[in-house]
Amino acid sequence: MMKTILITGGAGFIGTNLVRHLAGQETELIVVDHVCETWNRKNFCDLAEYLQVRMYAFDLCDRTRLAVIFDKHDPEWVMHLAAESHVDKSIAFPDAFVSSNVQGTMALLETAMTHWKRNGQPNDFRFHYCSTDEVYGSLGTVGVFHEVLPLHPNNPYSATKAAGEHLVTAWANSSGLPVIITRSSNNYGPCQGPDKFIPLTIRRCLKGEPVLIHGTGQNIRDWIHVDDHVRAIHAALERSEVGEVYNIGGGPDSERSNLEMAETICDLVDEMLGHEKHASRNTITFVTDRPGNDLRYAMDTSKFYHQTGWKPEISLEIGLRDTVQWYIENGNFY
Repeated sequence: MMKTILITGGAGFIGTNLVRHLAGQETELIVVDHVCETWNRKNFCDLAEYLQVRMYAFDLCDRTRLAVIFDKHDPEWVMHLAAESHVDKSIAFPDAFVSSNVQGTMALLETAMTHWKRNGQPNDFRFHYCSTDEVYGSLGTVGVFHEVLPLHPNNPYSATKAAGEHLVTAWANSSGLPVIITRSSNNYGPCQGPDKFIPLTIRRCLKGEPVLIHGTGQNIRDWIHVDDHVRAIHAALERSEVGEVYNIGGGPDSERSNLEMAETICDLVDEMLGHEKHASRNTITFVTDRPGNDLRYAMDTSKFYHQTGWKPEISLEIGLRDTVQWYIENGNFY
């Protein structure tokens, strides 16, 4: 059956890849995005070419326009991906993160709940909140994040995402709204904004600029290819249990330190462009660590696997090589 899905942040990095994944299936997709960056606008225009996608550009805090969208399209699923997500920017400009990640989430919840109740509270309605492993805070050198751990965010970005989670849970508990929360590890792949670690490193290599690493570069992240992630959140809506929280990550084979990731990217760029071996790696420069920089993230995804059967399919080695190649070919826009 045709499914009508409202996707917030649909012209963002994960959202763009999600729309392309769902557009090949029997869906009508309603995309809402603030569209405030050049690369974001390119995604918005590209997605508008899909016949079953309807694009709307406005701030989620505009409840009047949100209500119009719900009334017009009657979505059965809401996939809330819209968020300000850059840690450094959250430290410099926290107000924008509170507005988007907290107030925007509240506006969407209120509108979705009103719509759900007006339609007789259908059992198949879902509100999915896409969160991040950063809400857990920092791990030591051993151990993994489990869904039952308390949240301990260490920067304004993760604090506002945790606040959004609490709002979603509160609305579910107080009104019965059918919600699902997923927390993903670091995503990478095509269409990611140029200020994030991997595209920024690729761009600096391409331009022959110093590759900057915060602190010692020993901070470890669990990486997941965006295509694996969008398959996972689709599976969450189809096969998971309402009211549950799930970790989504690349697994122990996808854990790398920031320095290891930078060196791998440098070597891939040099190989693909025929540069002298380690030419880019030799430009790596260590700079002052950012405040609240968590030491390590690692995810236990067994709960989600047992519930849905999902597991990552794209190895970090293959996914990273394909990603570097994509940015070499599309770097003018990203």
